[in-house]
Amino acid sequence: PVMGWPPATGGSLLDLDAMILGTTLYLWQMPHFFALSFMHRVDYKRGGFAMLPVLESDGDKTSQVVLRYAAYLSTVPFVATYSGVTSSMFALEG
Repeated sequence: PVMGWPPATGGSLLDLDAMILGTTLYLWQMPHFFALSFMHRVDYKRGGFAMLPVLESDGDKTSQVVLRYAAYLSTVPFVATYSGVTSSMFALEG
C-alpha cells in the first residue's frame, strides 16, 4: 500500500499520510504475527525456527512485545488526527 501511494495520489513516499499508513501497517503486523506464532509455536519449533515464542515456554516475553506494539499502535489514531491526516472520528473509533 505504501509503494502505491505516489502513483495513486501524485505525492511522495515521504508524505505524512504515507508515513502514517506505513507506521500503521508495521505496528499492526508485529502483535498479529507474535500472537499467531505463539499459537503455532510447536510447529515453528519442529520447523527449526528460532523465534521468541519458540524460545520461551511461558509466553511472558511474547506477551510483553505484543502489548508494547499494541500500545504504540493505539497512538496512531491520535497522531493522525492531530496532524490533520484524518478527522477526529478516527481518534474516537480507531
